[in-house]
Amino acid sequence: MGGNNHTALSPPDYSYVPLRFNAFDVKPLDDWVVEAEESPDPSPLFGDFWLERELSIMFADTGKGKSILALQIADSLARGVPVAPFDLDLPPQKVLYFDFEMSGKQIQRRYRGREAGIERYRFNPNIIRAQISSDTDYPAFFETYSQFVHDSFEELLREVRPDVVIVDNITFLNNSSNTSPGRALGLISELQRFKNEYETSMLILAHTPKRRPSHALTVNDLQGSKMLSNFADNIFAIGESTRGHNIRYLKHLKPRNSEMKYDASNVCVFQIEKRDNFLGFRFTGYSTEREHILPFTLGNNANREVLHKKVKELHDEGHTQRRIAALLGISIATVNRYLRKPARE
Repeated sequence: MGGNNHTALSPPDYSYVPLRFNAFDVKPLDDWVVEAEESPDPSPLFGDFWLERELSIMFADTGKGKSILALQIADSLARGVPVAPFDLDLPPQKVLYFDFEMSGKQIQRRYRGREAGIERYRFNPNIIRAQISSDTDYPAFFETYSQFVHDSFEELLREVRPDVVIVDNITFLNNSSNTSPGRALGLISELQRFKNEYETSMLILAHTPKRRPSHALTVNDLQGSKMLSNFADNIFAIGESTRGHNIRYLKHLKPRNSEMKYDASNVCVFQIEKRDNFLGFRFTGYSTEREHILPFTLGNNANREVLHKKVKELHDEGHTQRRIAALLGISIATVNRYLRKPARE
């Protein structure tokens, strides 16, 4: 029974694995690596915030410019022209834009000329927009209206075959009557399936619950954050700046296939403005997130004095008390009290 008579092991045979109805693709790890080496790196669609074949989530509070930026990204991809300061190394893309936020009239008003007789902005025909039909009935073979909407969503993917899909916003698809974690998980995994099956790239817009602008943006500010963030390839947020009512910054919160270039130490700063009848984000530079928020609390006299001076500055710039309160995350009564009291030099 002695000796070192070792026999070389044969490579494992995976042919026995019953994959016909299995949720997993199975093969040796090195095969996955070889397959990845043979495929090209994904091209940026909107800088590192959103790459080809990714499901990226962009979120912000209501009224902070999500739809403005989403339409700007859609127009950029449809034309093959980048949004500064990011590069775009792709030909014009076919964009399917699911709009659950604005009506056609609202878009027309937003992108029309400021004066009578001036031509409105002309969107590229590569953008195909879909909105919910005014006919609220749905076929009897669907158990719910939500099922009808989801089936219609997939049918449009099959028929249009878009390169890019933008959903503004996920709240409608998530069915406001059912906001359970299980529902959010089911929805985001379904969108991932659509993305993979139809070989498209998806940008999903989402809301954030009310938050204090004195706090730095985190993934936890995303509504339904835990479930959504686990399945998203990329997550970034629009922050409102205390430096001006039209100033916004973009902060990267989760990259999967790129480096974290735009964190709190290096956010991208934009100004919302209208040029040639196009309302969009104009890049103005980089800065730290700290420069756009109030990095203090009201817990001591020094911080209260800083807040007092900020209230005075915003008031001198012409902001209303209600607007100052919203920007600084304090009550209107506190704003009023500070305005009646002279600030220390």
